[in-house]
Amino acid sequence: MGAAISGQVLLDWRLPREKRRRVRAIAALLWELRQKVAGEAARSGGDVQRAVLELVPALENHHERLGVPRALLAEYLDGVQLDLVRDRYRDWTQLRQYCRALVGAPMEMVRLALGGDPALGRDGSLGEAWQIAGILWNLSDDLARGRVYLPEQDFLIHGARLEDLAAGRATPELLALVGVYTSRAAELFAKGRTHAAALPNDGSRAWALGWIARREAMLARLAERPEAVFAVEKKLTLGERMLPLTFRAGAPSASREK
Repeated sequence: MGAAISGQVLLDWRLPREKRRRVRAIAALLWELRQKVAGEAARSGGDVQRAVLELVPALENHHERLGVPRALLAEYLDGVQLDLVRDRYRDWTQLRQYCRALVGAPMEMVRLALGGDPALGRDGSLGEAWQIAGILWNLSDDLARGRVYLPEQDFLIHGARLEDLAAGRATPELLALVGVYTSRAAELFAKGRTHAAALPNDGSRAWALGWIARREAMLARLAERPEAVFAVEKKLTLGERMLPLTFRAGAPSASREK
């Protein structure tokens, strides 16, 4: 998620200066933590857990410097650990834990940095939806790197086969599996968008909703043509890519327009 947030802040001009500074600092920290875990794990023969534990004492310093809750930083490190050591997920519960830690925790950091009301409580729906959309969009590419994020249990339930995915065969079983997760992500976006819509109307709300709309555009593309997950290269249209710049708070999202 560090990389995901880093991409977002490239077009963060609509945020107030102090909020822009805080979000960029959070993005830089997440990237730094991930790189340190990966680097230390490589030096210690692949011991990712040890690499994570060595970073835990420094979390209090990051909390004091950026005001980021220590628990969210620790949860993000758990997500990094999962991302580095696990190539398959058993079921939706496992995948959901991964999405909430790697993506949901950073999103909550950013929500609070943008002035989100802590009293609203945390809703992990947006982080889950964001990551599922990315998993579906990169399904074939990830498989080529030996990673399959969609749960083994769901492959079995739908009768889908990894061999068909690897061969690029859009079987009814695979398309049904993609359809289930496309619908799940759309429902989670609808639920999680409420927290973004409650952000201050100083540019923060439009910024967050614009980036959500762009992610939803990816999901809408797959909902229209689920076989697109097998495409080697998938691109958003210029209009879809520009959503973070053109979105206005209160406007309909990309998925609703479609």
